[in-house]
Amino acid sequence: LIATCAHVVHFAPGIIVETSNGDRAQALVIAIDTQADVALLYPIKVNATPSFNTPAIVGDSSAILNGAEVWAVGGPLGVELKFSLTYGKISYLSRPAPRGPDGKVMTYLKAFQMQTPIKPGNSGGILTDENGHWIGMNYAGLMTQAKNDMGINFSLHVNDVVLVLRRLIKTGAVIRP
Repeated sequence: LIATCAHVVHFAPGIIVETSNGDRAQALVIAIDTQADVALLYPIKVNATPSFNTPAIVGDSSAILNGAEVWAVGGPLGVELKFSLTYGKISYLSRPAPRGPDGKVMTYLKAFQMQTPIKPGNSGGILTDENGHWIGMNYAGLMTQAKNDMGINFSLHVNDVVLVLRRLIKTGAVIRP
């Protein structure tokens, strides 16, 4: 199973997932939570290679400290720059996640604010700690009109993402009061 942001795949007519070694597979969205901006994909037609069968090592986002060094994996600005790795630091540990794709404020999910540059195309990629453990899911980069603004970037805490994924796997949906 593959986790990504819901806004990446929600209206996609077809989804192809690819590993860094070039293995590709079609994928189906098997569960989605647009309010949390989390989707769960199932790769089909997978040639049984280790790259699709090796899960990310899940870290603990609550153990991350302000100023921690982090790396964001993704494809900034689309497939031409896929598998890019950017480096930065956590600048704030727990912000409410910015507005979701459906316009609702996602105050129940926590997000790291980080100096790590992310752009459109990085969404749904992983944020790792210094040990390569998955600690966040790259979510949003907000830009202002200010000159020389590098933007404010956010990554959803992996602990929250995993809770949503577990509910999606168990019931196919996340029920909220």
